[in-house]
Amino acid sequence: MKGNEVNKVLNTIIGFYTSKGGIDTSDYSLTLYLLCIFKDKIVDHGATKDEVVARLSAVETYENGLYSLLPSFSVVSVFDTAELKFLLMQFEQLPGSYFESNFAELFETIFLTITESLFYKNRGNILHPKMGTLILSTVNINPYVTIYNPFAGNGDLIPLIADHKRYYGQEYSEKLWRIAQLRLYVYNKSDEFILRCENSLDHWPRREKFDLLFLNFTVPSQFEGIDEHSYDHDAETYFIDLATNSIKLKGRAIILLNKSYIINLLADPDDETFSRLISQNYIEKVLLFPSGVFSHTGTEVLALVINKRKIDDQIAIVDFREELNVYKNRRQQVDWNKVDIGRYKEQNPLGQTIWVDNGALLRNPTALLGNHFFIENPELVSLAEVLVPTTLPLVDDDFPEYVIRVSNLAGNNIFPSKFVPGVIDRQRNSYCVVRREGLLLTLHGRQLRASHFNGSYTSLLSPVIYHFTIQPKSKFTYRYLVDELKQDYVLNQVNAFSSSSMHKLSLESFLAIRIRKPRLEKSRNLFKHQKESFLTKEIQIDAAEPPDDFDEFYILADSPPPGKKPSEEDLALKENNALLRHKIAGSVSNLEFYAQSIKDILQQGINKIVPDLFQTKSNEKQILNLGQLLDHLMLDAKKIGRELRNHTHEFQVHEYHLYEVNLVDWVEEYFKRAQSLYPNIQMNLQISDDIFQADVDGKITNLIVNANEELLTILFDNIFSNIRQHAFNWTELENRRVELQVRLNNTDNKVLVYISNTGKPFPASFSLTDFKQRGVKFGETSGSGLGGYIISTIIGYLNGDWFILDESSDEGSKYTDLVTTFEISIPYII
Repeated sequence: MKGNEVNKVLNTIIGFYTSKGGIDTSDYSLTLYLLCIFKDKIVDHGATKDEVVARLSAVETYENGLYSLLPSFSVVSVFDTAELKFLLMQFEQLPGSYFESNFAELFETIFLTITESLFYKNRGNILHPKMGTLILSTVNINPYVTIYNPFAGNGDLIPLIADHKRYYGQEYSEKLWRIAQLRLYVYNKSDEFILRCENSLDHWPRREKFDLLFLNFTVPSQFEGIDEHSYDHDAETYFIDLATNSIKLKGRAIILLNKSYIINLLADPDDETFSRLISQNYIEKVLLFPSGVFSHTGTEVLALVINKRKIDDQIAIVDFREELNVYKNRRQQVDWNKVDIGRYKEQNPLGQTIWVDNGALLRNPTALLGNHFFIENPELVSLAEVLVPTTLPLVDDDFPEYVIRVSNLAGNNIFPSKFVPGVIDRQRNSYCVVRREGLLLTLHGRQLRASHFNGSYTSLLSPVIYHFTIQPKSKFTYRYLVDELKQDYVLNQVNAFSSSSMHKLSLESFLAIRIRKPRLEKSRNLFKHQKESFLTKEIQIDAAEPPDDFDEFYILADSPPPGKKPSEEDLALKENNALLRHKIAGSVSNLEFYAQSIKDILQQGINKIVPDLFQTKSNEKQILNLGQLLDHLMLDAKKIGRELRNHTHEFQVHEYHLYEVNLVDWVEEYFKRAQSLYPNIQMNLQISDDIFQADVDGKITNLIVNANEELLTILFDNIFSNIRQHAFNWTELENRRVELQVRLNNTDNKVLVYISNTGKPFPASFSLTDFKQRGVKFGETSGSGLGGYIISTIIGYLNGDWFILDESSDEGSKYTDLVTTFEISIPYII
């Protein structure tokens, strides 16, 4: 099947939706419904388009067949008969063979294209058929007849179940349920396949027993009614118990779960869920998958296979993480198109399999996560036997001179930053004060960072860094611990404890890490050598100032017309403007920063003593109070700086102060602004789930970057302007859409921003290097030739990187109508 033929038809249809307006992207699945109607009524039964349109436009409902789904596609009512006929006509452009012998492939291609392109509001857990096949291959389902599929979603399991089986599924969301119903038609399933539009939580068939239960519960927070229900422990544990009780004695339950849930559960000393399942000998297999198995979330997942009639007392840990990780694309998603499922199914044992007996699991339950490094070894001891966690005081009104974040930990040394008032206001209540010698330990991406704090000064300490002291009379030293915690065998344990959606380990997980005992002679020599090295160094303070050789980037707003030389007067004026700008631009830029800092200091300290401080006026005749004066000072400083840059025709990125910006809040505000500026472009925004699941304590994580809001606006404006000017043909009916996605790359501690568009692709003959160069232009719609230069300059100043992806290439997404993606990566602060 040729993807370009399908995309051409789909682009025309979605372009029509966009021009029509008022159609939510979740209703783009109407295309799938009309596709099925076209095949069933026009291709198979010879009805005319006029007859079909008349039935679609009729007020009465129909009890049987595809027309019975019409009430679920209420969006049909916004189209008149001519528009419906136009939509049906588009399918006539596809080859007849697609409807006669390849209809299931055609349906799935359009479904995947819609979901991949629109970041479809589909709970982020669409199960790829190859992943479903891989999971089902771990159990012998041939003898099973009855299958129960709660929270069935789009009916991802339906194509994988043989026709002679009896299938019972439930899905509460009508917009997902209707797609699953279409799949029943596409795969010609019998009446033995029943799918109800209802909530599994309220309608669980407790009196029935099934041969196989399949539950995809990887994003439970997005299931309706889950949060309102009361549980003895949590939703996952509740449904694990329900699933176990709903299968026959010889049956099996397959449950997909978020790995972070398992990590938190195993770290809870009071939880008995897994110890009970292990003691009952119910867990048969644990299937481990890498992050990126689902298209729209980086969540790392695993599958539990529960068998109530398991014979032996061993559990198979099947690890697919390393093998499937090979097939990841630029978005760090598993490229299922390159995965040969047949090769895996022929393996025996499947994947990288180890067997662990129940007794070993009860002693070391973390082996459920594939952590086979917790073998009984007299040379290894847990950190709980070596270290004592310290309870540090929270920060009060008297701020220390320094602050230590993760980025300040550099192995055996610590390079604290100078504390600046206002920098940590959002999290000031969670920062601690450290002044006692100890070991500072945290998780940075998927790597441990450990440093020795000697206690020679007082500092603020980031809330994601733990402070430990060594047990009295211990043979361990801080220097030995710092070096040993870098070793591969330790990092393997960390990877088993952590997941792609967590960049912070619980205290219990840190203390469960096991390390080698020091050999006394080696430890003494190591301590002696490093102590001498440490004493020869002075503490280095990062003043957050640019290096001397930092390039002064600048761009010209308008170049003089070719052939026309500027006059001496113009040159002199330009030189005077430049000199003026160099003299005062930095000072003007500082005004806003200083005013904000003054306000922060007053708010943190004096305002607690004098609650009405910001309402204070110098006298009764004064119009503005203190708070308003500071606000006006900041606004005017920003306005003067903007005017100064505009009238001197220069822009130097280095003159913008960098400070902490909550990127999620900023992106959401910018997106609203972009929607109002470009009403003729369909826009969609997705903030990835892993941003809000990054804290083991369940707190929503603020995504903070070191940036400048005005710079970010200039950056995004240039990208959106480039798309609007070069990607779209405004004289034709076309699919004009921009997708904006924000997600994390915890391995490198960077936030990834994807800005994708439909329309014309980025010219193949115009390289990224060309685009980054100042003044290089291309094509009839070329502008100043500065857009790419501005983008590259700003991202470089933010210590980031960027790339332009051709979605039709091997690194792009196969199922998408998007043509180009701007990928931006910027470090975030933890």
